[in-house]
Amino acid sequence: MNSVNVSYNIQSGVDDKNCLIAHFEVTNVKDINALGKMACDTATALGTTDEHQMNVLADAGYHCGEELAFCAQNNLITYVAPVEPNTPRESGFRKEDFRYDPEANTYTCPANQTLATNGQWYGRKNRHGQIIHRFQRYIADKDTCLACPFAAQCLANSDPKRCKKGRSIERSEYEEALEANRQRVAQNKALYRRRQAIVEHPFGTIKRSWGYTYTLLRRIRKVTGEFSLIFTAYNMRRSVSILTFKGLMEVLKTWKLDREWVKKAQNALFLCCGFLWRAVAPEKYFSAYSLRPKERWLVAVYPAW
Repeated sequence: MNSVNVSYNIQSGVDDKNCLIAHFEVTNVKDINALGKMACDTATALGTTDEHQMNVLADAGYHCGEELAFCAQNNLITYVAPVEPNTPRESGFRKEDFRYDPEANTYTCPANQTLATNGQWYGRKNRHGQIIHRFQRYIADKDTCLACPFAAQCLANSDPKRCKKGRSIERSEYEEALEANRQRVAQNKALYRRRQAIVEHPFGTIKRSWGYTYTLLRRIRKVTGEFSLIFTAYNMRRSVSILTFKGLMEVLKTWKLDREWVKKAQNALFLCCGFLWRAVAPEKYFSAYSLRPKERWLVAVYPAW
């Protein structure tokens, strides 16, 4: 949108049934590098198993061959919107029109001619000179292409005779994961359209309805604590909407928690509330330090809410 903001990237995993936030993480990486770890951590939080695989829905910003392959290795089924080439062919044959033979490691064009590779791996770099992914290049014989009746459709140059080589195709090292994901999205468009209704629900409520559009704290540890509070508040409000307050209380009575975990969570909650209070009302925060420790925390927590 032609605007620049100094921000963290908040990743969240939301379940389809109730739109509750199952897992979140405050990150300093772009979406394209965040899918694999986030999906695995969410699957662990939800307790998925091999018998009950988890479907992962994400938009085109998460489309990365390495991350898709990582999800496949961890038994996660991805439905990530494919990214179209920067300069798609307006006419003629595209990569999808060529058949790949995994045993021979070759491609066959619509005219039944073979495109072979020399086996060398090439690196695709970003603007910073870092290698994003590796690929192999498959090339057809130039003379064969020029003699082909589809030369004008297949070769990029308007005049096929000026081409220095035959038709070429690039295959990523993660091509299998990319192709499998692309086919799943194409065959399950209705399922993929559910993505917006699932993951955008919490952020729509928190940012639009509650007006929580920026953080009060700085640095990743404190911002993580801040979002822990706001996401906990969202999950509680959402649970009340689903179960009613009485129903939620009945569920919590049967919920068995580890005492040590509760103690750590309570300390983290108090610490985060202290940070928030110091950011909002520093003069009240420092005056509270004349009290005894227990009283100090009670005074520190109350104004933050």
